[in-house]
This record gives sequence, C-alpha cells and structure tokens, in this order.
Amino acid sequence: MRDNVLIAILVIFSFFLALVMFYVGLMQVTKWACNAANKRAARNAARASTRATVVTPEVPEV
Repeated sequence: MRDNVLIAILVIFSFFLALVMFYVGLMQVTKWACNAANKRAARNAARASTRATVVTPEVPEV
C-alpha cells in the first residue's frame, strides 16, 4: 500500500514537472517567434526608410 502511494505521488509530481517544462518551452518558442517577427519588421522598416531617402527626385536648376 505504501509503495502505491509513493508511486502515485511520483507520477503526479512528474506530470506537473512535464506540464511546467512544456509551459516554459512554449514561452521560449513564443519569445523566439516574436523576436524574429520584430527583427524582420524593423529590418523592413529600415530598408523602406533608406530606400525612401536614397530615391530623391532631382530638382531642375533654374
């Protein structure tokens, strides 16, 4: 009887540990995806701003 209680406690503990690990991994993946999206958006914005500043209409001299 005592062994069964010990095994049950161990199973419940390992289940909660796996749940916590899954949650931590999910947060890491979410953080990684958000960082990648933010970097991509920042890069696109920087590229658009440089493109806008480089391509300037030439003003004819009077």
